[in-house]
Amino acid sequence: MSAFVEFPMHPSPGRMVGLAELLALVPDNDWVWSVLDFDGIGAVPDGLGFEEFGRLVLTSPVGYPLSWEHVRAFAAGLDQCWDLLLVAVEDRAHLSPERLAASDFGGCLVVFEAIDSGMWEVTAADCVEKVSGLVETLRTRYAAGAAEGAERNTVRPRGPMAGGMMPRAR
Repeated sequence: MSAFVEFPMHPSPGRMVGLAELLALVPDNDWVWSVLDFDGIGAVPDGLGFEEFGRLVLTSPVGYPLSWEHVRAFAAGLDQCWDLLLVAVEDRAHLSPERLAASDFGGCLVVFEAIDSGMWEVTAADCVEKVSGLVETLRTRYAAGAAEGAERNTVRPRGPMAGGMMPRAR
């Protein structure tokens, strides 16, 4: 099981919830983070050009792996995410090309997905949710006032770890 929440990226006029704001709620960790899909504006990791970074993300069977320090720096350099699929795993061995290709994120600890510059979807494995309360905190801060009501904001086995989502095709 996992905990899942979705909420608007723009909860009010002129307000945008960015990746850096979301990552600030994740406890410090030594997980391996990987960018599996990205389209947005801002600085990309390791001084790469935007096109080169995009090519590396899309052509690698495990995305673009980053450390916690590097994923936070990447997030801090972003002005906006239009589309993003970012996963965290315990170690590189859990970045299974076969599972990722099948959009099976069950081995992931956390999944952040930005959808069309309009919504965030966040899934956390139960072990992460118990320690951090990440999804519950996000629900309280951002989803509680969402227009679609309380049903969409319940913890349920949905999202990428339950096989309920597919990454955007490019």
